[in-house]
Amino acid sequence: MQITNLVDQRAVVEASERLGHELLQDLPSLARGEAVVVGEVVNIPAIIKVRKRKSWEGGADIDVEQLLDESLKEFAENEKNELEWLDYKERSEPP
Repeated sequence: MQITNLVDQRAVVEASERLGHELLQDLPSLARGEAVVVGEVVNIPAIIKVRKRKSWEGGADIDVEQLLDESLKEFAENEKNELEWLDYKERSEPP
């Protein structure tokens, strides 16, 4: 993707023997979502456009506190419904 730092550019050149001088000069001007693909997967280096993600992004941290709050609220609601049901059932039964 867009690489403007000279140290990073040198690291890219060292990692890929197929990256020519012209492509190296293009690294800082790549647009958002563009990338240079080099290596055994392609015959020649190629500039590609990476599409936006279509799937849910995984791997992020989960908000444990929020999940716990939601679970506790759900539990309390279920408990309340259970008590209401038992109360209704008790009032509905013949004496």
